[in-house]
Amino acid sequence: MKDTNSTKQDGCKPHGCNGLSAENRLGLRSEYAFSRQGPRRGKTLLILAFVAGCLLHALICASLTYMVSYDHLEADGGIFDLGFGFGPAAENLVTGSMYGNYIEPVAPGVFFSAGRMPAIPFFLAAVAMINNSLLVALVIKTIVVCGLMYVALYQLWIGLHNVPRAVLLGATFFALTFPAIVQSQFSLYPEEPYLIGPVFFLFVNLIFLSPGNEAVARGRGALYIRLVLVSIVNAALYLTKSSMLPLAVVSCILIAALTRKLKCLAVFTIPLVVSLCLWGGHNWDQSGVFSVSSSIDGYNLRKGNSQHTGSFYPQYDLYTMIKKEMFERAPRLDNEWAVNEYYKREAIAFIKANPAEAAKLLLCKAHVFFVEIREVPLSLKKVGIRSKLEPMNRVYMVAFRILMAMSLVWALATIFLRVDDTSSERAVSRDAAITYLAVFMAYAGPFLAGFAYQRHVLPMILPTIALALWILDHRISSNRHQCGVPDHIRSNSGE
Repeated sequence: MKDTNSTKQDGCKPHGCNGLSAENRLGLRSEYAFSRQGPRRGKTLLILAFVAGCLLHALICASLTYMVSYDHLEADGGIFDLGFGFGPAAENLVTGSMYGNYIEPVAPGVFFSAGRMPAIPFFLAAVAMINNSLLVALVIKTIVVCGLMYVALYQLWIGLHNVPRAVLLGATFFALTFPAIVQSQFSLYPEEPYLIGPVFFLFVNLIFLSPGNEAVARGRGALYIRLVLVSIVNAALYLTKSSMLPLAVVSCILIAALTRKLKCLAVFTIPLVVSLCLWGGHNWDQSGVFSVSSSIDGYNLRKGNSQHTGSFYPQYDLYTMIKKEMFERAPRLDNEWAVNEYYKREAIAFIKANPAEAAKLLLCKAHVFFVEIREVPLSLKKVGIRSKLEPMNRVYMVAFRILMAMSLVWALATIFLRVDDTSSERAVSRDAAITYLAVFMAYAGPFLAGFAYQRHVLPMILPTIALALWILDHRISSNRHQCGVPDHIRSNSGE
């Protein structure tokens, strides 16, 4: 007769019982968070398949860059001909004159030394000093941005070891072939093409932190090395685009809440604080104003909040208002910060005087950011391969919108429902939900205040995919823990 105790061990444990310790919850698991269990051959094949996929993606991006962009990019001035003020700013750096440039649409005759955050102009200037070729700059930019994307995907592959490999493969394929993201790889301006990889890398590392994680609890050296790397990326986001400052600050708060260690917070915060001081010091030196923002933030806020905005947005690029002389530009003022304050005051005055119209514009921006599947501005002319990719991009956008809606609903439900549940599993889920909502809203906030195009949404696509995989991994892990099945059996069983 079979022993009842062994039967209990072989069968499922009672509901709510955990087979593993708290340290092995979904986060950076203590002993095998970033290493798959199972045969060495299977792990080697997995890594080779992942590397092959990344190389194929890089080859596709490079080929599209060459076919679509080479002739168009090889203008007489090369890098210095880039628009949005990036080319002239890079040229001024190379020639040794003052950092910045004149931005005629914002304020004719005013020199802007803080019109653009420094990361992109300095990168373009460095490339131009070696070879003033946009194609060379594109290749280097793609290597850096896609490199961070590949690292984050790899972390998901070896960190979420409960998700079936077929699902991981499908999600990776979806991420690497998303038409709008692929197209962004052959663009050097504006800032969003530079943000996709870093935002993804930052988010993946945030959701892999857990208060129950043994590495966090013990303060292992590897954790601090990772924090330093992620903190540099966090600071680089701010130095790339001023609207990333809320996201950078929120990331510091999340690090403090997730690790619950003052040393971790200090390590993570130092690069951002140094960046804020350096940029503020630059502005003080150039114009006598200590500011950690861009001097065209007020201009962007005004473009999204004026009496004519609703007539153009989202159908047309808001720059059309200026070309049609339907945008009241700043009067002749002494410096860029006076111009910035003028536009900011005008935008706030419009909102206060026209609350109904401002609310309507806000709903329109929210629709573009959270719902719209078409490329905005809607009238944007598409030629060549871009026109052929647009139908496919809409299909991908539908899938992303569904995934995003499910993720947001899950996050809200996890935070606000079952608040009396104090189990460790729910605590881990709540941490991930708060992280996703905090990152999403910190990123989206500036665009909802100003204006949103489809390119502004792109950096949140990959984090949404990462959260969906995290949720699936967590569900599978919870079910296995209730039955006393260790997570790594999945890898050994070849699921």
